[in-house]
Amino acid sequence: MQEEIYYQSLQTNQLQLSLKGRLSHYSIVLFLLFVSALMPITHLVKYIQGEGSSFENGEIWIVIVPLTLCILFYWLQKSRLKFNIVNAKLTHTELINLIETVSKKLEWHKVSATYKAFIAKTQPSFFSGSWGEQVTILFDKDRVLINSICDLDSRPSLVSFGRNRENVTTVKESVEKANLHSASHNDTCDTNN
Repeated sequence: MQEEIYYQSLQTNQLQLSLKGRLSHYSIVLFLLFVSALMPITHLVKYIQGEGSSFENGEIWIVIVPLTLCILFYWLQKSRLKFNIVNAKLTHTELINLIETVSKKLEWHKVSATYKAFIAKTQPSFFSGSWGEQVTILFDKDRVLINSICDLDSRPSLVSFGRNRENVTTVKESVEKANLHSASHNDTCDTNN
């Protein structure tokens, strides 16, 4: 992950995407925008050619319905970029080991791992109902930021059948559990001293 994207993601608490990633993530929005623009463009061309042009009964719905869906899908896709944030009382090494363990458990394939970020993808089978997910985990002082979206390098997909939620929840619960274990271990050490 590029430094600029990392810091923008931390500032906004939203996963920042490259231009190619945004085009992939918002492809359904672009498609619906194109569909809703087709009818007005057709009427404009007819008007310019002097054929006169007015909307027939019901044609306006060919614009309104896709445009409404476009707005709804934009909001949905934008909300999917938000990070889930969990406080971490673990060392960076402990966090990396924990993420590696979760990664093996959920069969993620590591794309990159740096001091600041861990990125992995899934490669589900044909019958799993998903084209794959991209998991992004950022490390920031005492916080872990977790996001899982449909794989941007795969076919565009609107649903992951709960896999994105499972990825985020598993990491979040694992960090919280490790926090509790670390706190109880520290309390035990303090009472022994």
